[in-house]
Amino acid sequence: MSRADAEGGATIIVSTIQSFRVDETEGRKVYDDNGQLMDHFSALSDEQISRLEKVEGADRPIASLANLLKLHRPMVIVDEAHNARTDLSFDTLARFDPSLILELTATPETTHDPARDKYASNILHSVSAAELKAEQMIKLPIRLTTDSDWRKTIGGALDCQTALEEAAKAEETETKEYIRPLILFQAQSASASDNTRLTWDVIEKYLLEDKRIPKEQLAVHTGPRKDLDDVEIASRNCPIRYIITVQKLKEG
Repeated sequence: MSRADAEGGATIIVSTIQSFRVDETEGRKVYDDNGQLMDHFSALSDEQISRLEKVEGADRPIASLANLLKLHRPMVIVDEAHNARTDLSFDTLARFDPSLILELTATPETTHDPARDKYASNILHSVSAAELKAEQMIKLPIRLTTDSDWRKTIGGALDCQTALEEAAKAEETETKEYIRPLILFQAQSASASDNTRLTWDVIEKYLLEDKRIPKEQLAVHTGPRKDLDDVEIASRNCPIRYIITVQKLKEG
């Protein structure tokens, strides 16, 4: 990126916060001196230089991407912002010296308790599910039912998958389009003080032993198990129809 690009118009950089979020910046490329960015740091005012990170033992600003962002005081937009609420995340964002931070999230923090590392979001605007539906922004039909018996819930899901798969086969006969309906089970995380929680291993055991689900049709993707790594889930040859996760359903 040339200096003219940075100073002459709107420049949009898309990245993950993980690229910047570290305690120690040494060895991370975005914080390293980069000769290709040297031109951005020439002929700066004393006030500009005073705000930037310096090369150790010298007054020269580090020619890094992080310093370049800090120089221009960017507007930072954080998507899925509920995943960036730790002290380290806040410290990382502060390194950019941003002119503003705009968070986008479906689950803003509403509790303000700094002693417990909870900082309430300043909610500028909220959109209801009804408004999203009216604007046709909900892509899939959502049909929500509840039941106090988890075994009954799983049984209903299995029946639904079977019916959908039969419908998909009929559709394929007419359109040649292959569709394989999947069930995503969101298990509860384990707790040392509560052995009644519906953890992934409990669900897996129930599906294999009680519901006689073929092992090759079942995948677990959480904690030590990463059954979906290197699996092409949309392939016609993939047998998986049931997936158990814990945290993976928090975002799309």
